[in-house]
Amino acid sequence: MTTITDSERIQRAPTFTATDDAGARLAAAMGVAFVALSVASTFAAGAPPASDASAAKVAAFFHDHSGGIRAQLLLGALGLAALIWWFGALWRTLSRAEHERPRLAVVAAVGLAVGASLIVPSPATKNATAYNVAGLVAFFVWCVWIVAVSVTMWRSADARAAGALAGR
Repeated sequence: MTTITDSERIQRAPTFTATDDAGARLAAAMGVAFVALSVASTFAAGAPPASDASAAKVAAFFHDHSGGIRAQLLLGALGLAALIWWFGALWRTLSRAEHERPRLAVVAAVGLAVGASLIVPSPATKNATAYNVAGLVAFFVWCVWIVAVSVTMWRSADARAAGALAGR
């Protein structure tokens, strides 16, 4: 059995193929897709009733907006699938940057897990409570960050592809 020491691992330059670059671009697109689907999901059900609305008004909202609520859940599920794809590429990028010792990738995974555990029940509870402006602002800031990281991932794939073409 052959073992690879840390010094050997660090000295090896990561190799990239056209498939890696295409996958990185697709993953970057998945980050943007997550943001688009999540934003659409946020507004699909319409504005919920006020937190002090009567039970009849809350029930009427759920009855009148049942299609929007279902669309919200479907868009959210599709967005979550896109986010998982995107995160897989982010993990790979962070791991490569740390010479396959994924400390930051683990921190990012824990952050994603905590965030997802807080976000997943959100559509069901948001519609029955007052609109949380601070939560919405935080969500949009997170979306801007994801788009920025996605653009960086896309540009990195383009730079690797251009370097590979120049090296031929």
